[in-house]
Amino acid sequence: MEKEQSAIIAKLDALDAKVATLETKVDSVVSRDEFLTTMDEVLTIVRRLDQERIFSLEWVRRIESDVQRVKQHLHLA
Repeated sequence: MEKEQSAIIAKLDALDAKVATLETKVDSVVSRDEFLTTMDEVLTIVRRLDQERIFSLEWVRRIESDVQRVKQHLHLA
């Protein structure tokens, strides 16, 4: 009987240590709300970058058009 009690106590000690480890891991995990807030911020940044890319492409097209006009004017094209 005492051997069984010692085994049970040892098992409980091991489980207690595992629970403590899990509590530490859970405390370090980001909450769902924090995750969603961060993802919203990332999405906002990506949308801005996409818009900036579109405007930059149009700006480059205008510059290229201007360069072509200057080349024609200077008889380089």
